[in-house]
Amino acid sequence: MHYPFAMYGRTIQIHRYKVEYTETMPWPDEYGGPVEEPRVAYCNTQEQAEAVVAAHEGSVVTELDSAAYEWLDGIEVADVPDTYAEAVKLYEAGQAAYEAEKNKPTAEETIAGLESQVTDLQMALCEMYETMEVMMS
Repeated sequence: MHYPFAMYGRTIQIHRYKVEYTETMPWPDEYGGPVEEPRVAYCNTQEQAEAVVAAHEGSVVTELDSAAYEWLDGIEVADVPDTYAEAVKLYEAGQAAYEAEKNKPTAEETIAGLESQVTDLQMALCEMYETMEVMMS
């Protein structure tokens, strides 16, 4: 399956342009004529698309509708052996899942929250014991 992005290191860059061109192969066909094969290049920037066009006469550039996956652009994936597979997981999970995971508290934040709750409970218990002592005396 073709996914609408490329990886540059660990950073996702979405495809914004498609360049279609024909490449003439350096070997002849069975009749001695040229072998031409259609090619497609997906580009992240207009400059990349223009470079492909400059290298291949008769190229056709199409601007892609990237609105549905624009959120992916620039995301840095985890430092894992297969960063592309990690990016595919993000793409397939979708923006809502990504946002939920991104906004999920870190372990440190979770611990701090729990410590605060424990402190609040301890203070409530102390107040309760003090109230009981006053009532019993």
